[in-house]
Amino acid sequence: MSAKLLFLGSVRPENRPLGYSDHNDEINCPAERSPISYAVCKARQRRHFERCAECDVPQEQQQGDPARNTGQTHLAVFRADGILGIYPDELDEHLARKIGAALSQRLQREPLVVGYDMRSSSQPLAKAARAGINSAGINVVDIGLCSTEIFAFAIANYKRHGGLMVTGGRSPRQYNGFRVCRENASLLTSKSGISNIQAIVERGTASAASVAGRVETSDPFFEYRDHILSFAPAIRKMRIVVDAANGMAAKVAPVILGKTECELVPLNFELDGTFPGHEPDPLNKENLKELRKRVIESGADLGVAFDGDAGRCVFVDEHGETVCPDVITALLTREVLSRENHATIVYDLRSSRVVSEEIRRSGGIPCQVPAGHIHMRAALRKRHGAFAGGPEAHYCFKENFHSDSAMTALLKILGMLTAENKTLSQLVMPLRRYYRTGELEVKVADKDERIHALARHFTNGKINYLDGITVEFENWWFNARKDEVGPFLKVNLEATSPEVMAQAKQTVLDVIEG
Repeated sequence: MSAKLLFLGSVRPENRPLGYSDHNDEINCPAERSPISYAVCKARQRRHFERCAECDVPQEQQQGDPARNTGQTHLAVFRADGILGIYPDELDEHLARKIGAALSQRLQREPLVVGYDMRSSSQPLAKAARAGINSAGINVVDIGLCSTEIFAFAIANYKRHGGLMVTGGRSPRQYNGFRVCRENASLLTSKSGISNIQAIVERGTASAASVAGRVETSDPFFEYRDHILSFAPAIRKMRIVVDAANGMAAKVAPVILGKTECELVPLNFELDGTFPGHEPDPLNKENLKELRKRVIESGADLGVAFDGDAGRCVFVDEHGETVCPDVITALLTREVLSRENHATIVYDLRSSRVVSEEIRRSGGIPCQVPAGHIHMRAALRKRHGAFAGGPEAHYCFKENFHSDSAMTALLKILGMLTAENKTLSQLVMPLRRYYRTGELEVKVADKDERIHALARHFTNGKINYLDGITVEFENWWFNARKDEVGPFLKVNLEATSPEVMAQAKQTVLDVIEG
């Protein structure tokens, strides 16, 4: 139902500004048969009443928080690889509806897929986004509660024209956002569509269709399961502790692993978007403490921790020791190249040297890309590569529509343990041959000038500028790149020994800090 602003007794005087209202005004609400008062409407908006997302009253007339009308909040949520913001202060149902309408205008094809994770705000945001898509006359396939892998599968396998997944990924509980894709589950980024959506939202130029689109529901879960298992290797019986972080892995992992002989030991398996166990970021070592402890206590063969939407995973060996995602990337590279020799393998430039060394040793073609999984996915498609991985624990496979699949990574690691009849610690031991600082953030006044300073200082090293500056020496290397939003350089450094690492780290920091 459309809604309009009614002024009792007379029409709005011409000298009253658009959006002006007093307490005698009444508004037609989609949730009511009769008009409601301005006071009730305003109260509903402040608590983000679900049906507000369906209201066609122009946003500036809805008398909500004035900050919504500035556009500044909109700008904050559009990021390089998607849309993310604090709910409801930065991203709410009103904005979600606009984003849905803008996505329809950007893609101009149908149907579009909509899914959502278990965060408490995800379902209302998905409903609002659906309403926005439908308002542009575009049909929606609603796949409901799902992981990002299932969302990508629903687009690529059924040849849909794109869609959006409501998820905050590994971000803290107060955040939520959208992963936006076009056909073949290709991720929209700031360079390939997100900026267009942002422009449409900010200008308010999304147009409504005379006939609204429809919503049909679909559940691709079991077809997704069969798809993932179709390229799973032989797997022996093992005990695996799975930490779902109260996220979507709790729904997916039991079904996938249930088709193997493995025993699953569940940890934080209650779907709960408030994340009572711990925040859903497996890259944070603090969030792995419980998993490491449970692996040892249960005598498990390994443990695996997922993020909130089950899009990435981090492994723990049988001794409770965390296995760096770079090492997992190197292992998976070996497995992939054993089946497809001379294939291109894509990796993030922050990755350990062990990755490029394993690619070459296994007969592959290395392809280094700038930091971030969006660059890995794009290069994997463009180069028709077989696999991509990096330090953020994203693992992308050609057989999975060139998209990331933590479940595929898990099954392939289990297959390697089976084929080589080794423990995980034995499998990774030869690959743990370098020492790393982890990613350091250094606050600087002028990011470009400090990168130039590094180039001037390290003229005796091999330099490239693929992303910031990378300088390589025989026994150590580093990369320093600009933070996208803050006054920081992000530094990654690796060396052949702890002593070399410590000395090189101090030298690099001294140059950066001037």
